[in-house]
Amino acid sequence: MQKIKHENKMIADVFTNKLSIFTTVILMVWVLIDFDKRILVESNSNISDVKSIKIVANEVPKLNENFVKNLDNIYQAFEIENEAPSNDSAITKQKNQSGELLKFIINDNQLELKAVIFNKQGDKSINLSIENKLESYALIKVTNLKTGNVIIEKVKNNDIAFDYKLTIKRNTQVILQKQLADKVHKIVLTMYMRK
Repeated sequence: MQKIKHENKMIADVFTNKLSIFTTVILMVWVLIDFDKRILVESNSNISDVKSIKIVANEVPKLNENFVKNLDNIYQAFEIENEAPSNDSAITKQKNQSGELLKFIINDNQLELKAVIFNKQGDKSINLSIENKLESYALIKVTNLKTGNVIIEKVKNNDIAFDYKLTIKRNTQVILQKQLADKVHKIVLTMYMRK
């Protein structure tokens, strides 16, 4: 009982306090103005007042033949003619490629390592041990530089591809080796360069 009397006294104090009455009046005025702006104005707006806008697609500009020919002549000044390298220079460039590469050029083909796939034995994933690498293979993107044709070649570990022996080094790298007359030509073809 005493608790109810105490609560009633608190409510009576709030309504007799000048600051709380002023705050309540300001709050009620703000709520009424907000209600008027949001609800009443939107419901009183007339839908017929909305103007319809006709949307027309822009036409593609038409260029006359003389203008197109002039543009072609201007751009031809900046074109670089690709001269086919002589066979001797291509072989020299191929021999000069060494180390870790993203792309390796062999004759008219550019090789890029796209994936190294390790097969699974049973339910266990294969680790990178040497005996398990024998069952693995690499996917290599081969781009013919003359024709632009692109194919993906599947090359097994320790197989010969483009006269090079392919050995899987890790899941992002393969080693390509070829015995030349004076030395072993070794390339590490990688999917990305490490920093």
